[in-house]
Amino acid sequence: MSKSSATQRVILILKDLNNGKKLNLTNLSYAFDVSERTIRRDFELIETIFDDGFLIKEKKNYSTVKKTLLTNVLNGTELVTLTHIINMFEVSGSKLLDKKLQNNLKDNNQIYLFNNKPFEYLNNLNVVKNLENAIKYKQKIKITYHKNNKEKIFILKPYKITLLNENFYLLSIDHNDQFLFSRISRIKNVKLENKTFYHKPEVNSFINKIQTPWAKNTGKYIKIKIKVKSHVSKYFKNKKFFISQKILEELENGELLIEYEFTNFQEIEDFIIKWLPNIEIINPIELKDYIKNIMIKKLNNLS
Repeated sequence: MSKSSATQRVILILKDLNNGKKLNLTNLSYAFDVSERTIRRDFELIETIFDDGFLIKEKKNYSTVKKTLLTNVLNGTELVTLTHIINMFEVSGSKLLDKKLQNNLKDNNQIYLFNNKPFEYLNNLNVVKNLENAIKYKQKIKITYHKNNKEKIFILKPYKITLLNENFYLLSIDHNDQFLFSRISRIKNVKLENKTFYHKPEVNSFINKIQTPWAKNTGKYIKIKIKVKSHVSKYFKNKKFFISQKILEELENGELLIEYEFTNFQEIEDFIIKWLPNIEIINPIELKDYIKNIMIKKLNNLS
């Protein structure tokens, strides 16, 4: 099978689980032409959608006891999540689902109202298709990129498509070997070049650690430690806000010591500000001064 999108993989994996199949990590990796780590992340996504105990794991094998999960087990909020996954590309995801589930999704809309769309819609499906082919066959591409009412032409080596901060990005290297994040919604045209390229291991390593669109491919990471107050600690226990999030210790008073790794302060800037004053920066000290300066600028803009 050709390399598919994360959306298609998750839905097809759910269908196989629904049919009572035992799925093997290695076999899925081969079938979808992606790494085992990628497939494992797909299962982690599925685990976040469903209740604990939904997946049965035996080494590299996955199954579920709920063989009618798609039609009978999903609750309203889970159906909404699945709907958003399908609608990411604004394509007919219903082709992948049976009639009964389609009806469940329609019934769900009569009960739940979710106005916030968690994902950016992609209408330029021809662009996405060409990018998928270029990534699969490691072909260089020429793109027309629209930004600030201007169009620019770039020759790129495309590596991956990723979803960051609710937007889809193409991860690539330009002719100067500079790493680029390109919003896919701003790519107006993609032309596949005849030239192919080899993936650099250091680029793949960086991509696997990307957490925000502001990551810098410098090879250096900053360890950031924060203290989370007890009355909000449950949110950090129940949700991994970044893939590098690591709970170091739970203190006797219920506070948490948490560590993150980022390439620069800008990556965690909005997150820190959002959670103030319920978190405290432990180190590095320089981050405190950085956030203070950002807050002062924001306040000055209000005056």
